Amino acid sequence: MLLLYATLVIYVTALVGVLWAAFARGDNDTRLAAWITIIGVAATQLAWAIGPRWTAFDPGIMLVDAGMVLGYGYVAHRSYRWWPIWMTAAQASAMLTHLAPLASPDAMLRLYQLSQPAWMFVVLWTIAHGSLRPPRLPSTLSPNMPGAAPPSRS
Repeated sequence: MLLLYATLVIYVTALVGVLWAAFARGDNDTRLAAWITIIGVAATQLAWAIGPRWTAFDPGIMLVDAGMVLGYGYVAHRSYRWWPIWMTAAQASAMLTHLAPLASPDAMLRLYQLSQPAWMFVVLWTIAHGSLRPPRLPSTLSPNMPGAAPPSRS
């Protein structure tokens, strides 16, 4: 039980620090990812309060995670940087772990409990990466980058 509380303290500390960095130093994509995270965390708490807790399947939290995948996917689609793709993939993995207990409710429940929160640390790391690393210089290998010259055909 002590490990659970220690993990919660680490998570909340990381969440606050990453969100602060996103709003203080991040670009528009980073801020949008931070807003999606804030809304997702709040919606998860609401779904947790009204839904089943650590049962074989939690459809409310899975829907919240699916919405976050769509939101992060939108950030990845509009961005010219790599970190939003990583963030979207981590959130998609988190969403897919909701399906594991459906295969074997008794055996998979503990794995589900352990793996579900771990994906959020990956998402927070990618937002922190996007906040603290400046975008690279324009490149012809990055056609989505604003103001980038089209690649030469010669």
